Amino acid sequence: MTAMKISNLSAALILSAFATGCGSNSSDDSAPNWENELKVLDENQARWASSSSDDYAFDLERKCMCVVSPSSAGAGRFVVTVNDAAVDSAFKADTGEYLSEAQLRDIPTVDDLFEITRDAYEGGADRVEVTFNATNGLPSRVLIDYSTAVADDQIELVTTNLR
Repeated sequence: MTAMKISNLSAALILSAFATGCGSNSSDDSAPNWENELKVLDENQARWASSSSDDYAFDLERKCMCVVSPSSAGAGRFVVTVNDAAVDSAFKADTGEYLSEAQLRDIPTVDDLFEITRDAYEGGADRVEVTFNATNGLPSRVLIDYSTAVADDQIELVTTNLR
C-alpha cells in the first residue's frame, strides 16, 4: 500500500477465545506503551497473510463523527469488494448506492486495518481496542480514540461476513 493511501486513510480516520488483544492507555500523562498489543497485532497480521487472498469481500460498519460528502464516505454500513489487494468497489448497505472514487479512499482493505491500527499504536493514541478473528486473524473490530481529551475524534470499524 502506498504511503499516500495510508496517510489518506489515517487522516480520514482521525478523529479506528474469539477476541485476542485489547488495550487502552492509562489516564497518566506518559506515552502509552503498546508493546504487547503490537505483538498481538503482528501475530494476527501473519495469520491473516497466511490464510487470505488478495480478492475478497466483506461488510464494513464505519462509526465516526464523519460527514458524508462527494469526497468522504462518512459513517455507515458498506459492502466492500477487494481485488488485487485494493478496494475495487463499495456500496452503502442500506441504499445500494456505490461510493465515488474519492469516497473509496475512506474504505480500508483488511491490510489497511492492520496499518491503521499500527499507526494508532505507534502514534500514541490514548485508546486502541482491537478484536481479532481467532481463525484467520481478521480485525473484526477496531476502535481508536486518539485523544480522550478531544470529543468526536474516535472511530470504530467493524468487519463482518468475510467472503
